[in-house]
Amino acid sequence: TGGQVLFNSLICFLTILVMTLDMFTMLIAMTFNGAYFAAVVLGYGLGALFFGHLRENYQRHLAQNGSLPPPTTCGGVETSHCAGAYACEDCAPVAGEKKV
Repeated sequence: TGGQVLFNSLICFLTILVMTLDMFTMLIAMTFNGAYFAAVVLGYGLGALFFGHLRENYQRHLAQNGSLPPPTTCGGVETSHCAGAYACEDCAPVAGEKKV
């Protein structure tokens, strides 16, 4: 449908943007300039501090609307909805999911 095409296009654009930023970050780190490297690490840390909650809230919102499967647990720790496979053999599905 048109909505799915738009969604996939947005995901594609965001993936390209993130990969571009990641590659530039790698190039900055490869300059071996300590100040640039510290700035990149500090930027990632501050980004996670100030914006990390947005991803969690969005995933929780999708899970409440039924857009995502229920979360799974691995060793008592809730795993990502996007993992696609369980991290270890001891991972136990929640809410009746089957092991991969």
